[in-house]
Amino acid sequence: MHKNPERIRIVSVLYRLSPQVKRLLAVHMLIQLGMTGFEGIFVVWGALAFGLGASDMALLLVVAGLANALAQGGLTRVVVARSSAWFSFAVGVGITAFSLVMTGLLPQLSNSYYALMVIIFILGLGSGFFSPTLLAVLSNRSLPSQTATVLGAAQSMTSFARVLGPLWAAAAFGALSSASPLLLSALLLAAALNFAWHAGLLIEQDSG
Repeated sequence: MHKNPERIRIVSVLYRLSPQVKRLLAVHMLIQLGMTGFEGIFVVWGALAFGLGASDMALLLVVAGLANALAQGGLTRVVVARSSAWFSFAVGVGITAFSLVMTGLLPQLSNSYYALMVIIFILGLGSGFFSPTLLAVLSNRSLPSQTATVLGAAQSMTSFARVLGPLWAAAAFGALSSASPLLLSALLLAAALNFAWHAGLLIEQDSG
């Protein structure tokens, strides 16, 4: 059987990555599984929980996109400059996880579309904080000869999560409740943050 030399080289590079970079990739995968699960079920959830139509959902997605752009376009740089990249990451993941929980519980508390819009705006801000930060840390913590392979692996994980995320979210939606995919997405983000903390990634980034 013919072996692809390039594939062998990539596997070899990934095998030689430092434990820290491997942990960072694991954190990235957990976050992507959580976010793609939420994204894959959000439109269906909105229709069921709030009776939202296509235009209402489109507006929410625009609001989330604007908040994300606002965070990535300037706020993240301000936060990183005054603290650290990992502080921006931790705050972003925390805000996003909290917003996911609030989104899932909102139908039991209020039927206000505008309350949902505010929560989605905050969620967009949170994801705008952690998304570029984690990729930047992955790049910085990799050897120059490994950077392209590491970022390629991260992108492959994102693509893989876009397949798995909607699948597990749909299964939870059908087997548990309409809110369960959002709550489980928040749990995955919290698990990623907890893993990063206990693996020493947050401290290592700040210290060195």
